[in-house]
Amino acid sequence: AADADHPYGHGRIETAATIVVGILLLGTAALIGHNAVESLAAAAIMPGTLTLAVAVAAVAIKEAVFHYTRRIARRIQSRLLEANAWHHRSDALSSIIVAVGIAGALSGWPILDAVAAIVVALMIAKVAWDLIHQSLRELVDTGLDAAERARLRDSARAVDGVRHVHTLRSRWMGASVLLDLHVQVGPRISVSEGHRIAEAVAAALRARQPRLGDVLVHVDPEDDTGGGPSNALPLRTELVGRLWQRWTGLAVLGRIEDLTLHYLGGRVHVRLTLAPAPAGSAAGAEAEALRAATAGDPAVGSVTILERRAPI
Repeated sequence: AADADHPYGHGRIETAATIVVGILLLGTAALIGHNAVESLAAAAIMPGTLTLAVAVAAVAIKEAVFHYTRRIARRIQSRLLEANAWHHRSDALSSIIVAVGIAGALSGWPILDAVAAIVVALMIAKVAWDLIHQSLRELVDTGLDAAERARLRDSARAVDGVRHVHTLRSRWMGASVLLDLHVQVGPRISVSEGHRIAEAVAAALRARQPRLGDVLVHVDPEDDTGGGPSNALPLRTELVGRLWQRWTGLAVLGRIEDLTLHYLGGRVHVRLTLAPAPAGSAAGAEAEALRAATAGDPAVGSVTILERRAPI
């Protein structure tokens, strides 16, 4: 579980522990292979049939423990527990070597022990390398494969209100996948609608890929794959301050009720909402003067003026 010092959880601890188990398995494979080579030059020892029975029983027990542990590991999606399951199987394979060696000695073929040991050592080494390799890929933030990323992009694109999806990135964190992506929506929708679309995208992605953990959806009003075209524009406080200086002395100033800014295409597009004009005032001329003063700012693009009608 996540905490204040580990906001993404402790999944990497399991990854590191899996690498340790993989290294131990490699050591086991090396030891089995070394002993097999030495046994080729050693004098054969004639075992009894009771020893063979014990070895076979050990194989059965260890193999049962392996299957049980692996089934639990896959159910809870724990790579560390699966690595531990393979450790049990390495014990079972070691017992197989003993059984084969005993059977070979009893049949007059003591060399079978060494041959079986070498084969098993190679099998264990392969499993160990797979565990280490997969865990190392996670530690260097390897993401989902291209096919799965494409399916996730399709799921995000299918959400109502999404026009385009880009910069989808993923990385494994233990048994979970962390994901972030950009979605382009309508350029003039409200902040709350954009947030609602982002939540819908996250839900659609989790439905498509149950192993997703944190999902970060960045909402774009326009295509910013080549860099944000409006990033250098002034923010609201600075721009409104500049506009108020331009509006000084305008008769319409007291009627401004709302000011909406849209940052699009490297310009700020302004929408002003005015209260109803007093009877007999030159409402059209006042609005046009406001439009001209606003459009005079170099950062401003289009200017839209809406006038609220007086109740009848």
